[in-house]
Amino acid sequence: MGGFGKFVLLVSLLRSGGFDPTRNRGTNVGTMIRVSVLYPASAGANFDWAYYTSQHIPLVNRLLGRALKGVSVARGLGGEEPGSPAPFVAMADLRFESIESFQAAIGPHLEAINADILNYTSIMPVVQISEIIAT
Repeated sequence: MGGFGKFVLLVSLLRSGGFDPTRNRGTNVGTMIRVSVLYPASAGANFDWAYYTSQHIPLVNRLLGRALKGVSVARGLGGEEPGSPAPFVAMADLRFESIESFQAAIGPHLEAINADILNYTSIMPVVQISEIIAT
């Protein structure tokens, strides 16, 4: 997987009682997935926000095309306790209609996306796939 190594991929389909891919189809709840890419804070790590927002995110948008239904990027400001550091430097949330549409879109471009990571950070991202069950 690119020059950066393997992502840690946590599939977390958040629904009590198990995952039913046909449940809630046609409604606003339970019809999309979110791929969260989290960059854990660590001493000595670097993160180039200018490159990430002006180069990497547009690259991801272009490569994933119409399968990507939305993206948001957030910068970590702090932890749970007042004055504590943020556990993550950055987080990106990418929305897709289904796991299948995500896999079809990312498959041909995974190597290029992974190879670009070293251009903006020394942090190995953690990826979680979640079902959106409420907005």
